[in-house]
Amino acid sequence: MTDRPSVENGIYAKLLSDKLPANLGYIYENLVAQMIASSGRELFYHTWEKEGSTHYYEIDFIISDGQKICPMEVKSSATGKHESITVFKQKYSKHVKESYIISQKDKERKEGICYLPVYLTPFLVSP
Repeated sequence: MTDRPSVENGIYAKLLSDKLPANLGYIYENLVAQMIASSGRELFYHTWEKEGSTHYYEIDFIISDGQKICPMEVKSSATGKHESITVFKQKYSKHVKESYIISQKDKERKEGICYLPVYLTPFLVSP
């Protein structure tokens, strides 16, 4: 495996030994987006500025449920950090029916948020 410069060879070696770090967040988000779109729903997201900061809060997807909305955050790994969905729930509490964090973790409910594994998304978004 010396047909390329040393940097590329290092990447190949890490890939073959399953030690190449990868951010899978965009893959999970795209997977959930496909599930939502294939159910016939349109894709909606929401961003807004954090006060006193150059950063933004972001809700990955918003689906409607009757007269209320359900924000959804998609996580590829740890589900402990979910500031955006917590702030969204507080800001729009009159309009939020349920809040979801979609990840590879098991189903559970804590702090008023429903955690669901990715494979349950089609049941969540079916009309």
